[in-house]
Amino acid sequence: MVKELTLILSSGSSVSLGNANFSAIEPNKLVFKLPNGLSLTDRDQIALKSLSLPYSWRNITSTLNNNSFHYRFSEGPSKQVTISDGNYSFTDFIGYFQFILDQNEDYLQDDQGNHIYFIKFDINSVYYGLTITLTPVPSSLPTGWTDPNNIPLSGQTPIVQIDNNNFGKFVGFNTGSYPSSSQSSITQLNSNSIALVSNITTILIGCNVISNSFYQTGFGDVIESFTPDQQYGSQLHYQPYHMSFSQCGSSHYHQIEISFYDQSHQALQMIDQNGILVQLVLRKE
Repeated sequence: MVKELTLILSSGSSVSLGNANFSAIEPNKLVFKLPNGLSLTDRDQIALKSLSLPYSWRNITSTLNNNSFHYRFSEGPSKQVTISDGNYSFTDFIGYFQFILDQNEDYLQDDQGNHIYFIKFDINSVYYGLTITLTPVPSSLPTGWTDPNNIPLSGQTPIVQIDNNNFGKFVGFNTGSYPSSSQSSITQLNSNSIALVSNITTILIGCNVISNSFYQTGFGDVIESFTPDQQYGSQLHYQPYHMSFSQCGSSHYHQIEISFYDQSHQALQMIDQNGILVQLVLRKE
């Protein structure tokens, strides 16, 4: 006779499995130690019933290697922009880059005290991407203007260098220089590929007690998958329409491990492991 058990695992407290003790040993892994253990056979099956977790993984980080690019003024040195780890919308990124230009004093100041920039990113909904606008730096300072950082007064546009392919995917530009050489007139360049706010499209949920995954992903520990449908910082709730049962591995388990990955089975770098609730259904003979 097959008996169904609901296993409720919470990062705040455990309410089943004999008061399992929770610990988080990696950013993407939750471990629930079982004081009395759990014996399973390959005739037993397990499935995800529901999941709740904070949307707390960042889209630009040094770990993802998508946080840098360069720019330079005509006749000037190349300058690296390193974006601090975080979750950035396109609007956030545009504001951050202007902040970098301010920090580097890479602007001219007009006679009213306004900062005049010569590199600008804009959201372009018509072309489904971003637009880079490069404006020629004057060949001489207008009356009353100042040049705080002595940027070259060349009459030529600056150049943006997308030399990090992973960052290029974020802004929708292939690796290369934009424009390929400095221009003497205002130049606008649109994304030449789809700009991706996040390179994480699907969340894979892994469980250590399965040996034969229902999912044909090529990853043997995947028990379920879903696509985030809320904004960063919100609580994600997922409940499959139909539970997909996977075969358990024959063993006596001292802990249950729940892991979270992106669509390529790379560890999801969650920064908040509070408020995670996992409900599993175990079919046990």
